[in-house]
Amino acid sequence: MKHAPLLFIMTLLLVVSASHAQQRDVNPEWEQNIKRRLHEMLEEKLRSHEFEQRDGRGMEKGVTQIGSEVEVSGHARTESEIHAAINPTDTANIVIAPIQEVSSGGSMGGGQLSLPLYITTDFGQTWTTSSFSGGGGGGGDPVLAFAADGTLYFSWLNLTQSGFSMTIDMLFASSTDGGFTWGAVDTIDSGSMGMMGGGRMVDKQWMAVDKSNSSRKGTLYTIYVLMEMQGMSQNMGVAMKYKKPASSKFEPSVIQLTDASFSDVQFPSINVDASGIVHAFWWGKKNGVSGLWHRSSSDGKTFGSTHQIASVRFPQQGNNTSVPDHLPQRLGVMPQFEVDNHPGSPNTGTMYAVWNANDPGSGAGSYNEPFHVYFSASTNGGSSWSTAKRIDDLSIDNTHQFHPSVSASPSGAVVVTWYDGRDDTMNTKVHYYTALSTDRGATWTQNIRVSTRSSNMSSSIQGRFGIGDYDKALSTEHYAIPIWSDGRSNSGDMNVYAAFVPIDQAVPVELSSFTADVSGKIVTLRWRTESEVNNAGFEVQPSPDGEEFTTSAFVPGHGTTSLPREYVHQEPIDEPRYYRLKQIDHDGTYDYSPVVQAIPAAPDGVELGQSFPNPTYGATTISFMIAQQSQVSLTIYDLLGKPVKTIASGTMPGGSHAVSWDGRDARGDRVAPGVYMYALRTPDALLTRTVTVR
Repeated sequence: MKHAPLLFIMTLLLVVSASHAQQRDVNPEWEQNIKRRLHEMLEEKLRSHEFEQRDGRGMEKGVTQIGSEVEVSGHARTESEIHAAINPTDTANIVIAPIQEVSSGGSMGGGQLSLPLYITTDFGQTWTTSSFSGGGGGGGDPVLAFAADGTLYFSWLNLTQSGFSMTIDMLFASSTDGGFTWGAVDTIDSGSMGMMGGGRMVDKQWMAVDKSNSSRKGTLYTIYVLMEMQGMSQNMGVAMKYKKPASSKFEPSVIQLTDASFSDVQFPSINVDASGIVHAFWWGKKNGVSGLWHRSSSDGKTFGSTHQIASVRFPQQGNNTSVPDHLPQRLGVMPQFEVDNHPGSPNTGTMYAVWNANDPGSGAGSYNEPFHVYFSASTNGGSSWSTAKRIDDLSIDNTHQFHPSVSASPSGAVVVTWYDGRDDTMNTKVHYYTALSTDRGATWTQNIRVSTRSSNMSSSIQGRFGIGDYDKALSTEHYAIPIWSDGRSNSGDMNVYAAFVPIDQAVPVELSSFTADVSGKIVTLRWRTESEVNNAGFEVQPSPDGEEFTTSAFVPGHGTTSLPREYVHQEPIDEPRYYRLKQIDHDGTYDYSPVVQAIPAAPDGVELGQSFPNPTYGATTISFMIAQQSQVSLTIYDLLGKPVKTIASGTMPGGSHAVSWDGRDARGDRVAPGVYMYALRTPDALLTRTVTVR
């Protein structure tokens, strides 16, 4: 295999490092974290050895319909872990930097990666691939940052091997023409590991440029995770370096932002506000407390006290062995931070934090609980933060929302984007969503789905790398611009998408409820609006699978009104269906409602009994009846909708049947105590009940 020597060396270095560390008096938790972080990082970067030389050709793309999604890349190669930036001197110029899989296997499975740059100069109507080449090596953690004068900086990580040592370089380059041509590549910082176990590694950098009118305007700041193991000294923390505007190189000094009270850190971020104050953020475990943290500096060098943004309840960070298959393998806390640094914004100076986590509670987090996107804001420079609140507008808690991103618009709006599993009752397929706030997060618009097709993000389908470690939200004064990747073909091919959502039309109709009720063979759809602006009406769209929708009816709207309006539509139904509304304005713009499911009553002669015993401490028996011979499946699910075990499947004769469930999953392991759902499915019926396992 082409990179087998590197795999051998990486394994050897980690083993030698571990055995060498055992001879010293080290902090056990620190040692465990450092070895895990080094292994994860090296495994991720190991496959990233070559940039492809790009030919600069315009990609064959159609014209973007503003307000709808556009496919940016469309390559057969998998692309994910996206960063993006928008030119402050020309907001029609947007640059997107994903990781691209050159050969199969991805960063975690044996393939090679490269870093293409996609550029638009007409606000997403057409996209061009930059001719940028990194000069060999690279492929990890792409990050972009524009300066106030339109200079674009690009950084990435590059892994090389020489003999029995490895070097990882944090590189950067700059462009003065919007990303089409680039200057020389130089180094921000670097690290290496040798056979004797000593090492210094850099990872997960983030960049920001001072756009203020302070004396430091144009200074480029880079924050990153620094892991060191040299002799008796040990450190795993957040570090920062900076480049002065007139210099082509970063200053040699490294500014340490964390101390020994942090046993683990990850996902650092950096921003500069309109006054030139530098703000650093990160996730970390401080004195055993998992949380998000903030420090600031008025001179870009000396930082003040550490403030906690929020505590975070999440499974052991980086412990991917227990991630369920229906979640991305690399799912972490995934925080992102933003400072409104627009001088003309009504909310300038406000800071925003978003992340995904289990709901607050006692005890450690769990992958068997739902993850939700949380938000917090600070209006006093980070000294205090608002109580964390969820962004989703769901009334149920059994679906996942994860991988958020945040952007502050020059108009004062804050934009949050994320992946969301609400549209799939089995919780395995996700769409991409956004929501907006104009009052610093006190209230939010309804959640808006911007992707047109769902994607099954299971690691068995999309690969172990999946969506990577981040995606990016952008915004202008008038538009929210979610940018993400998904694998909607469910074949492992992930592509880059963007949507352009008008901020002032993000919610043209305030839909407060949408329900579906079935009586006999008739479904009754009811919905209510609290206000309407320019509303032409609603297309009623049914679907057999929640993916492919058709239009069955059109219900006229009430134009513009500040009064609540209620709507009712009925139509025949003879099998389970999904429904959504396509709300259309008089100018042709449109938006979709959440999806609801309508299930007809079971036909006469199909019954599903309550399991006995219930609750159960071991086995339980489930009885059901079918009137005639039929194809039948009986499956146990957890409350997140993940299948636990199918206990009956096949063609069965008419009559009564009883099936025993032994309280074990498909692998034969006993399930955890809790409430489970069991579902009986026939060609024309779906019945469910619950059982409690003690």
